[in-house]
Amino acid sequence: MENTKNKPVAKIGFGLPYDTPHDATGYCAAELAILEANERDDLPFFLELKLVNDERNVDRALVVSKEFCEDPAAVGMLGPLNSPMSHASQHVYHQYGMAQISSEPISPGLTEKGYENYFRLLCKGDVYARLQARVAVEYIGAKRIVVINDGDPNRYDPLGIAFFDEAKKLGCEPLLMWKFGDSDRQLNFDPLVETVKSQNPDLVYFAVYWNPSHIIAHQLRYKKCSGVFLGTDALKHIPYLEVYGLDPEPPYHTFNGVDVRLAPSCREFFKKFAVLYPHTLVNLQYAPEGYDMTNMMIEAIRRAGVIDRTAVLHEIQKMGQNGFDGLIGKIRFDENGDLIDPEVGLYRCVESLRHYIGPVKELLK
Repeated sequence: MENTKNKPVAKIGFGLPYDTPHDATGYCAAELAILEANERDDLPFFLELKLVNDERNVDRALVVSKEFCEDPAAVGMLGPLNSPMSHASQHVYHQYGMAQISSEPISPGLTEKGYENYFRLLCKGDVYARLQARVAVEYIGAKRIVVINDGDPNRYDPLGIAFFDEAKKLGCEPLLMWKFGDSDRQLNFDPLVETVKSQNPDLVYFAVYWNPSHIIAHQLRYKKCSGVFLGTDALKHIPYLEVYGLDPEPPYHTFNGVDVRLAPSCREFFKKFAVLYPHTLVNLQYAPEGYDMTNMMIEAIRRAGVIDRTAVLHEIQKMGQNGFDGLIGKIRFDENGDLIDPEVGLYRCVESLRHYIGPVKELLK
């Protein structure tokens, strides 16, 4: 949409690790929110969504985040969409006093630094992993648990540790926590697979990114490991823990967010989103969160009434205390910037279809 009225431009950044933004469902949702706001024409500003591409490189993340922050028209940042790059650039946005809202990174450390400008629309990673441990022990009834942990301190390591500790607290200390070493990072999983199988687990918990999880799951099944699998990312574009034809039981996944397909609050949004971005229908994770974080930023700009990042941050902070009505429900943040009462769902994957079991908080009552 063109700025035909030559309004002053307010820029909202969106952090991604590549230069094809429409590959990201969250970016598409943010773009839709900004398009709708500009079409309503009820703001004294024209909103522009600015791609901030860190290329999954720490040095570049520092450069591009600083470049964006030094633009006087830049008033807020959405993302980045992964935990490692969020850690790499987070202090830059804090230094420049810029509001930062994220819809996907779950690393616990992101909200443990005392930064008053950072907010997250998901369940914090360690809290999430403790819920998964309760699912394993209390809902599934596992007795012999093995934890596979990628060892990345900025991604899954805190989840693996929290899951292990919670299972132990529940009286079911895992038999083993395998942490990735050099061979695992080179995709040589033979020692991992042999060790895990030797424990004869009835449940294997994956605190590992989906790509290597997919390989490990298949190799475990080829070695006739019969334990049920439990992982995250239930709505990922591929059923990465399912090994069709070899699974004794279908794998379980949790989803840290609102399922846009099922939530009544998302129905009208989903209809419009599917028409405008049909390619995203194979990977719908975090579309509502992406839409909500953008609308929250837009509302903060409207309330501020000026292109001023300090004023925008102040309005985000007030909304975080008083509440903002979004697709995911009433959005409020705790003193660290984490979402209060986040949604976590449990699913089983059968023949590539993700079957919703229910909200974890209800299943564990």
